Amino acid sequence: MANPEVSIVLLTHNHAAFIQQCLESAISQQTSFKFEIIIGDDASTDGTSLICERLAEQNPEIITWLKREKNLGLGENLIQTLALARGNFITFQEGDDYYTDPLKLQTQYDFLKHHPEFNACTHQVQVLNGITTKNLLATPKESYNLSYTETGR
Repeated sequence: MANPEVSIVLLTHNHAAFIQQCLESAISQQTSFKFEIIIGDDASTDGTSLICERLAEQNPEIITWLKREKNLGLGENLIQTLALARGNFITFQEGDDYYTDPLKLQTQYDFLKHHPEFNACTHQVQVLNGITTKNLLATPKESYNLSYTETGR
């Protein structure tokens, strides 16, 4: 198979209550390009692994599942999972996140392909805790830039 255009690097640890919706929202993305999902399961003990395994078996053409026998911690799990990404573009998702728009990947891909002056893009995020909902960025800017000084600040 040719390399995918987009790699979804998905980190999870004990997200059994959320991982099904998370993965289904990624699998169901409607795109004009190939994408892959690389799951870095950091030794979950709550049933997350069973759900990841089942969905990886049902979708072997797009899901690579890394089941850790020993907890690596966030940093090492990220490094090892990211190392397998083959896409020209990379997006990050955590096991308790899900996409609400089936065109999320296509929209961001189209933007970055047509605007090479941008290195990344993001979107509004809603935080749900079962009681309240709030937007992560109350007043997002249209664009951001990274400015560096001689001191690196």
